[in-house]
Amino acid sequence: MITWLSAVGIIGISGIVAQIILVRELFIGFFGNELILGVIIANWIVAEACGAFIAGTISSRIHKPANLFVLWQIAFASSLPVALYASRCFKSLLGIPVSEGISLYFIFIISFFILFLPGFFHGALFTTCCSLLPGKNAIGITYAGETVGTLLGGFLLAFILIPHYNSFQIAAVIILASALSCCIAMRLLRRRLKFFYFSWLGFMLVTLAVFPPNRIQTQSIQKQWSNQHVVDYRNSPYGNIVIIQKNSQQTYYYNGIPAIITPNPDTLFIEEYANFPLLFHRNPKTILVINQGAGGIIHEILKHNPDRIDYTELDPLIITLLAKHPTSLTSEELHAPAVHIKTTDGRAYLRQTNSCYDILMIGTSTPSDLISNRYFTEEFFSLAKAHLNPGGILALRLPGSLTYISKELGNLNGPVLNALTRQFSTVRIIPGDYTYYYASSDQELSTITPAEIFRRVDSRKIKTTMLIPEYIANRLTDR
Repeated sequence: MITWLSAVGIIGISGIVAQIILVRELFIGFFGNELILGVIIANWIVAEACGAFIAGTISSRIHKPANLFVLWQIAFASSLPVALYASRCFKSLLGIPVSEGISLYFIFIISFFILFLPGFFHGALFTTCCSLLPGKNAIGITYAGETVGTLLGGFLLAFILIPHYNSFQIAAVIILASALSCCIAMRLLRRRLKFFYFSWLGFMLVTLAVFPPNRIQTQSIQKQWSNQHVVDYRNSPYGNIVIIQKNSQQTYYYNGIPAIITPNPDTLFIEEYANFPLLFHRNPKTILVINQGAGGIIHEILKHNPDRIDYTELDPLIITLLAKHPTSLTSEELHAPAVHIKTTDGRAYLRQTNSCYDILMIGTSTPSDLISNRYFTEEFFSLAKAHLNPGGILALRLPGSLTYISKELGNLNGPVLNALTRQFSTVRIIPGDYTYYYASSDQELSTITPAEIFRRVDSRKIKTTMLIPEYIANRLTDR
């Protein structure tokens, strides 16, 4: 029984590892959030259930289920790299531009077909193992053994596999682990099936030698990103980061979405969002930037000669890659004496620190998932307010429009505005393609005129491209 429990443990490890690496790859292509994650996982569960049901029906009619166990294991191990390649390159294979979003209906269809085979065969393995273990408690013992394997697989994935190996290297490990679990059933196999197993094992080893995981990794990345120049492609426990370079311009994609553009970012957005809150403040000396400060925002803040800029970034890999692939812009931002980088969650940092700030700026732009949603709640606004100096300003932005607020935009902006007004006595809004919200307990925020703003630009000797008097007057007009 102990021998078979080892095989069950391997099934638990391979199942959770296969599921997570496939989900992560699909998450990038779908620009995912928790809703999309639910759709993907639901498809995996349906596939597992189908496999468990069909395998249970077949196993009850077969005299030697060990033969079936090996066939399911081979099928699972063989289908995993195919599904992994498809989950990374499905847009290219279907002729969909890499930057194009996909409707929820097609997300369901695509993820179902990609996940079905590995999910089906893994579900079949569980049911077959139940018939292999002796005793009345075979189902419970199998479930317990797989659970232990799942816990171990999650630990290995989070702390060893994802930080140090790419997805195809991890798939190769799963193939070898599956081959090892088949060895446990060797003495129970028919001669023909033993020959089939060793033929399959030889074929997989030759395939791994001819097409090593690193080679497939490189080829699939180029296909996924439409043969753009990929400077770096890395995974962390938090997400996936890809750096695309065109000429001297670098774009950092986080889970498939552009996050940092350097050394020439969107000048209009950067100058407006970073400078307005500091210009609304009489003398900004301490600033906290939560997420996505590198790539322009910190550069603009430095023009005001602050005493200290604290910059929190949840994923340390972002900072690591910015240091590994420096540009003139990011080098200035990350190495300025006033800048202090903290690789931690912004909310957790505010709960732990006693520091207070003149400006607290949220770099995250869209509350589209649970990680970013937490920065647009009344609870967070209350926490931020407690860490603002007298006259301090909280700055954030949301998608907007200069001409028409649709129902969807209203539903997105309205609750955030209501939460801000319940915490702060003054909220100043600058509408546009991005709507800027600046909140403070000081009434002066609402009375500052364009003339005063430009006087501060002049007195602080701030050099900007867009913030000229005429533009500031137009941007802050009551209309």
